[in-house]
Amino acid sequence: MAIDGALFEVMTGPMKSANTIQQNRDAERVQQLQLQEQEYQLQLRETQRQETLQKQLNLFSQSAHDEIFNNATFRRQKDADDYGAWHQNYSGYKDIEQILKQYSSVAQAHQDPRLKEALDIYKKRIQTPHEDPTKGNPILLRARQNFEALEQYKKYALDKDGYAKFLTSNSHIRFQDWQEGKTDNFIYTGARGDYLDEIGKARNKSERIDLDAVLLEHGISIANDMERDLGRPRNTFSDQDMKNWLAKELQYDASNQRFAGKAIYGEQDVETDYATELVTSIEATGKMGLRTGNDIFNLIANGVSFKQAFDDNMSIEWDRLGGYDKDAQTHSTMGLSSPFSKGLQVMASGRVLGNDRNLETAITNSWAGTYDDNTTNRYNSQNRQVNGVQMEGLYDRRGHRITDSDIASTWIGGKDLWEESETDNLRLTGYHVALEGKNAAGDSFLLTNVSSKKDMAKLREQYKDVQFSSVMVAELIDDDLGPDDPYYKKIDMGQTSIQSAINRNISSEELNTTLNQMADYEQKSSQAAYQVKQQLAREAVLVKQLNLPDNAKLGEVVSAYDQSLAIGLGTAGVQSRKIQQVIPMMIADLYVASQKQEEFPVVVEEDAQGNPIKVARDSYELMAYRTQQLKMGLIKGMPGFESMLEAIKTGNYDAYRKGTMDSKSYNTAKKISKGISQYYNNR
Repeated sequence: MAIDGALFEVMTGPMKSANTIQQNRDAERVQQLQLQEQEYQLQLRETQRQETLQKQLNLFSQSAHDEIFNNATFRRQKDADDYGAWHQNYSGYKDIEQILKQYSSVAQAHQDPRLKEALDIYKKRIQTPHEDPTKGNPILLRARQNFEALEQYKKYALDKDGYAKFLTSNSHIRFQDWQEGKTDNFIYTGARGDYLDEIGKARNKSERIDLDAVLLEHGISIANDMERDLGRPRNTFSDQDMKNWLAKELQYDASNQRFAGKAIYGEQDVETDYATELVTSIEATGKMGLRTGNDIFNLIANGVSFKQAFDDNMSIEWDRLGGYDKDAQTHSTMGLSSPFSKGLQVMASGRVLGNDRNLETAITNSWAGTYDDNTTNRYNSQNRQVNGVQMEGLYDRRGHRITDSDIASTWIGGKDLWEESETDNLRLTGYHVALEGKNAAGDSFLLTNVSSKKDMAKLREQYKDVQFSSVMVAELIDDDLGPDDPYYKKIDMGQTSIQSAINRNISSEELNTTLNQMADYEQKSSQAAYQVKQQLAREAVLVKQLNLPDNAKLGEVVSAYDQSLAIGLGTAGVQSRKIQQVIPMMIADLYVASQKQEEFPVVVEEDAQGNPIKVARDSYELMAYRTQQLKMGLIKGMPGFESMLEAIKTGNYDAYRKGTMDSKSYNTAKKISKGISQYYNNR
């Protein structure tokens, strides 16, 4: 049956009403979701705007930040702190923050033209190096200024085996000050010159380089380097200022004539001739500082003769050139009592060229000449006689130079009647280095020794201001009449004929070979002698550290403990290499521990009843007893020794001792063990 309209209305009315309510609810829910989505999108866009702004700010600062902080080699906490302070107070970042705080969103803030202006200012300041913090980034400025200088410094400093040694001491100090924040501006003045290498290339093997030689050779370069390094005008440096700076940079030890512990010689092979070497050796006498009469007489007044000074300072110079005989002197009447003559002796060295008869002969032939046949030499090397010596120009025993008038006055009637008086046959005894000067009248003379103090005082008064030069003389004896009468022939090495005659008769090739061999030997000997000296100095320190009486006792103590500990460690299974490493440390530790005991005697070991078995009366006995205990503990693996043995076997004993000793004892023991190790290595 059909349902009428009224009934349907009655039946469906509530449903319609309910449906409408539901529809309204659904519509509200959709609307709410739409609002939430809109809010989310607004928040998302705001977040994106904020991120965009932050990225923009970061981009502005990134390049500056990288320059200041990204190089780990030159990164300093002080720069980070200073940058943070500047960024907070001067970069303009605060102004941006203030503008943003005035608005609920970045989008709204962007509508304010002040934000763009603030962003532009921030960008400019953070990326612009400037000393004025209100106009730019001072941290960036100094980073840029320092970077190139730091790079140059590091390039040299990292080259430990090469260019690092050319960085000046002040360069290292300036870098350290910058690193520690004592200064913000690092100034690199460049590396100094390689003075030693350059001078070495210019000198031969026989020449030992000292500080004066370096300064003489490279004075201009050194002054330029000092000017840059010290920041002072070069014309303000005295010679002593330059020597002080140079000595520091080259680590020069004046007492041993060494640079950083090394003797420096020339690199070139010796290429010379005998004449040149003779001139050099004669002139080298000037290094003794005996230039005036006062210099020489002051030396004598101090109880040192010219010959003694020559023996001590110049004998090596002549040893390489024909030999030097300290025992041979010039003819002397010193100490002889005679009513007719005073004690005299020409002041001279021992005999030079004393071990090389061939050289002596060649030099003698160079001035003695030949007979009329131009072939036969006037010098007979067998009996050492020189025939027909021209007497004029020789010096007599008084040091007086014989002149024409002296020859004429020697013979009644004059020289014209007795022509042979102008020459004589004389016997050569050898060559010496004498002192030649000129008197008030301008006449040359050789300085002499005299027996009488009164006469010596007269000589001093007469010759105190005279300039003396070194000359080589041949001593010639007249054997014909009465007592031996000496004469002295000056060998004028300035004459080309003399030099040519010497070089003609002596092989330069042989000389050069000999001098090179001697130079190499001298260098090796010098180094060996220095090493011995250094070792003795180290031993002296070690003797003092161990409170021992002398070096001999040091050898006994070290050897005894070395042997005892080596046997114990070997028995305990320690490898020999590890034993060698650890013994110096163990000896040092045992010594330091024994020294801490203040009262003696001390009981070291007792029997079961508590009675003393071993008693140490002093620290050395205590050390010996404790060494035995240590040996047994390691060998038997006794409690308390396991970790020590393990440290020894693994090469970690130093870490072990550091952990078991107080800092003072450890530092003391470490110094002593270093000395013992050096003693081992250089025995």
